[in-house]
Amino acid sequence: MGLCNAIRLIDGLVWSILLPSILVANQGKTGDVELTFIHTFCRGGNLKALMASNSLPEVLGSFRPIIQSHFGKDFRGSILFNLLSLAPESHNLDNEGSDIPRMGKQPLVTPSNDVYVLLLQRLNDDGPVPHYRSYTDPFKDCTISLEPKIQCRKSVRKKGVVYATESQHVGNSFIFFHHSGSSHAGQIQEIFSHSRTTMELSDAVTEFFCVVKPLQELGEVDILRDPYRPYLLLDVQLCYDGFDPIVVIRLQDIIAHCATCSYVNPLLSRNARVVLSLDRVSMPVLSRLYTILN
Repeated sequence: MGLCNAIRLIDGLVWSILLPSILVANQGKTGDVELTFIHTFCRGGNLKALMASNSLPEVLGSFRPIIQSHFGKDFRGSILFNLLSLAPESHNLDNEGSDIPRMGKQPLVTPSNDVYVLLLQRLNDDGPVPHYRSYTDPFKDCTISLEPKIQCRKSVRKKGVVYATESQHVGNSFIFFHHSGSSHAGQIQEIFSHSRTTMELSDAVTEFFCVVKPLQELGEVDILRDPYRPYLLLDVQLCYDGFDPIVVIRLQDIIAHCATCSYVNPLLSRNARVVLSLDRVSMPVLSRLYTILN
C-alpha cells in the first residue's frame, strides 16, 4: 500500500473505528483519551514540520511530495482548498487562501504622520540604500517619492486565516510577528493596502500592511521569573500588561494568531500577560530548538 493511501487510511480509522474503541477502552481512566489525541496531533504537526524543514534526511526526500500532496499547502487542513475550488473567480483569494493585494473601490485616505514615517522606514529597511523619500522632501537622485495615500481595511486573510483590527474583532487582532530580526507579540490597530512604484518595475506594487502595538517584553530580572521560558516547545511566554509604541509590518511578517490572558505574580515588578502562540506548526520554536541541540 502506498504511503499516501496509508496516511488516508489512518485518518479514516481514527475517526470511524478507533475513536469509539478508545472511548470504550479508556472508561474510568481519566486523561487517557485527551493524551491519545494530543499525541496524535503532535505527531502530525511534527511530520509537517519535518517535511517543511531543510534538514530532512536525503533518504526521506522522495516521500516529501507524497506526504505534502496529502496535507495540502494549507497547514490548517484541506477543507479550505476544497471550498476555494468551488468559489467563483472573483473571490479575490490566491491559491493559498490569501487576499490578493489590490487597490479597491474604498476611498483613499492620508495616514497619520507617525504611520507614514513608519511605513517609509519599513520599506527602506529592505535594502542597504534607502530607495524612498517622503513626499514632503525635495527631489534626490536614486530615490522615489512615497505615495501618501492608503486604503483602510477591517480585516485581511492570509493562508485562510483572518486577521482583524482590534475594533473589528479583538480575538483576531492578537498576533505573533517578525520585526527587527526577532519575533514579538502584539495587537493589530490598523490594516491598509498601499501602492507604490519601484526602481525595478514599471508597474505599481500593492501590498498589505498592519499597524501593530507590540506587547512590552519582560525586563532582565522579570524574565528569569517567567515559568514558561525554559519549555521552548510550549511556545508560551510572559509579557508585561502594556504596549510599546506602534510599528508598521507587512502582512507576510505575521507568524500566527496568539491567545493572551492576565497573569498576576507578586514576584514580578508589574502585572503581566500570558501569551500563547496559536501556530499549529511552530517553526520559530523548532528552529530555535534545532539551533540549541546542534
